[in-house]
Amino acid sequence: MHFAAQAQRTDIATALLAGRAVVDAVDVQGNTSLWRAVCNHRGDPDALDVLREAGADPDRANVRGVTPRQLAERTWRGM
Repeated sequence: MHFAAQAQRTDIATALLAGRAVVDAVDVQGNTSLWRAVCNHRGDPDALDVLREAGADPDRANVRGVTPRQLAERTWRGM
């Protein structure tokens, strides 16, 4: 899920979610798929929308205390 989000591949993310992938699973840094999608956002909101619609938590902090929402606000002014 993290790699699909990072690559902005909504087709893969959708397939993984259909297979019951955990939308808020974390990597070793505590980053969720939504955090990765925000970090690698390229202007098209589709990847963010797929994750949010699946219940991704925009306020779940990573090990450094940074949430996807905070990252979005810092990098491109909001989700």
